[in-house]
Amino acid sequence: MIRLNIHLEDEDWIPAVGGWRCEALSLPGASLEALYHDGIKADTKTFDIENHIIRWAGKSRPTDLLATLSLNKDLPELENEKLQLEREKLNLQQQLERDKLKLEKQKAAIETKWKIITALGAILGSLLSFATAYSVGSKDLAKPMLSSPKIQTYATVLTITEAKCIEAVSANLQRSGFQNINVVKMGIYATKDLYNVFIGCNTDVNAIFVVVSGPDNANAKRIREEVKDLFP
Repeated sequence: MIRLNIHLEDEDWIPAVGGWRCEALSLPGASLEALYHDGIKADTKTFDIENHIIRWAGKSRPTDLLATLSLNKDLPELENEKLQLEREKLNLQQQLERDKLKLEKQKAAIETKWKIITALGAILGSLLSFATAYSVGSKDLAKPMLSSPKIQTYATVLTITEAKCIEAVSANLQRSGFQNINVVKMGIYATKDLYNVFIGCNTDVNAIFVVVSGPDNANAKRIREEVKDLFP
């Protein structure tokens, strides 16, 4: 056990609380053993302790005091506790940084999903264009068919500009044997066998998507996968 003598003077007095500030009482394991003034030991009825404040309850307030404190922990132990608290503080800060990074990744994932879902709205608009093409039997853009077409779609994030996307996809479609390749606003129409293809490059929602329609669902899906491999 360690004992300390602390001198308290007028400058330590806090009028608002009617007591002396004694910061040493804030130390872990610290307690007041005795209080002296004017050469005598103060009666315990003349003061009380509130946290690190020694409040005076006697008739006349002394001008200075000597407070005898005891610590039930030695200084090395206190230093170890301090180091432990600092390590815990550092670990907490690091955990907060990891949580922040995790939340930012979750936010980015949600934003990406939102963009892709938004792009599906553009896909539906493209389907209307296909329906019109089927009804008029356009020879340049669509293959006419007698039954309702089977539709396959796909969307993902667009990481380049719309112009570069359209340029790259057009070239890839030509190399892969697609016919009737026509560049339109925000996309490309093409055909392959009996299947109509539309690839959209939409920078408004940062998405690239494909719509494939034709008489057979399995073949429409196969062509969709083929087109996906042509994405830049």
